[in-house]
Amino acid sequence: MAYTAVIHHGLGGTEPGRIMNPWQPTGFLRESEWAETLIDHSALGIPFFALPAFVAMLVVLALTRSAVTRCIAITSFVCVTLMAFYGLSPALEVWELFHWRASVVILATGLALGLTLSAPLLGESWLRLPPFWQATVYLPIFFAVASMIRNATGSDGNLSFNFSPWPAISVVGLEIGAYVLCGLLFGMALGLTAAGLAGKRRWLAWIGFGGGLVFPLLWVRARFDASSMEVVGVLLAASGLSLFLVSRTRSPSPASEYFRRAFLLFLGGFLASAPLFTGRALADGDYALTRHVRAQVIIDALADYYEKEEAYPGDLNTLIEEDYLEDLPQPRIGFSIYHQLGLLDQPEFEYRDLGPNYVLEFSSTAWVMCSYNPPWQLEEDEDPEDFDDPDLLTGAWSCPDDRPDLW
Repeated sequence: MAYTAVIHHGLGGTEPGRIMNPWQPTGFLRESEWAETLIDHSALGIPFFALPAFVAMLVVLALTRSAVTRCIAITSFVCVTLMAFYGLSPALEVWELFHWRASVVILATGLALGLTLSAPLLGESWLRLPPFWQATVYLPIFFAVASMIRNATGSDGNLSFNFSPWPAISVVGLEIGAYVLCGLLFGMALGLTAAGLAGKRRWLAWIGFGGGLVFPLLWVRARFDASSMEVVGVLLAASGLSLFLVSRTRSPSPASEYFRRAFLLFLGGFLASAPLFTGRALADGDYALTRHVRAQVIIDALADYYEKEEAYPGDLNTLIEEDYLEDLPQPRIGFSIYHQLGLLDQPEFEYRDLGPNYVLEFSSTAWVMCSYNPPWQLEEDEDPEDFDDPDLLTGAWSCPDDRPDLW
């Protein structure tokens, strides 16, 4: 952990004049003469700074059975690698621009990845707890991860973690990084289960290992529309190496050991992926309800108002004052408990009257901002066939029916 702090302080960046606190990175390692070669050749520099953390991780894994200590070692190695990448590459400009915010993003992303990699180890320790303490330990983590996915946005100051690049934690750290690692855990569990069932039938074990090798690729393709050949190659290499390492055993009963490891890998993958799927499902539900139901109530009321008044109101409160609506719908974004406790302001629809037109907007999670424009009101001498874009005559959203992916 101390080495991680040194790397953060020595490779991190803060814009000149903004170093006001002792915890802010100063980049003193990058200013050393011996580091010039490592900076010019980041492909060499990143492994150079990550190697001590990797060795320390191996020592900890070998000398202790403590799941928490092992998790700290794994997480520290991941964080150091991320810090070296950002500190020695052109991405340093991002770190200098967002200074302490970038530090938080890197640390939180490293923590998300490290905890996911350690999930089988933590799961084994977690199983030894009484049921009450199992719930006490896991449920706050579950809620925190789901909240990060459901609440984080880059486009609305009323929502938690709104300033960029903070949504990178939920998008890159959780919905991409942790999700991919869960696929690797499930793939290893599948391969070991097949090996345990195969017994002396080596051909069946090889088929099972093949399934475990390919599963992470299918897992990723199920979530993302396309993957480049570089991503495919990295996934297959990581899956193959992981299966090779977890299949090494000196147990006199290899089948039993394979089943034990497969169970822990599956448990870790399940515990890590459950809040990911829950958070995404809730965020998708919030988006669908807001866009298709609550926004439509306001759109219909504005259409009724225009039909009667031949103009749009100056603000949405006029719809209530003129009895077009009993109350004004609000976007559903994130867990409402944060609004009820006063920790976050309740998000609202944004409305701008543009005379013969208007814009109705709401923010969604990540960097999604949805805008709606009403149908164009035709004059008596205008022909609908003269319009190239049919959306002009029916009203148009700037965002799709389903919450869009951002990668």
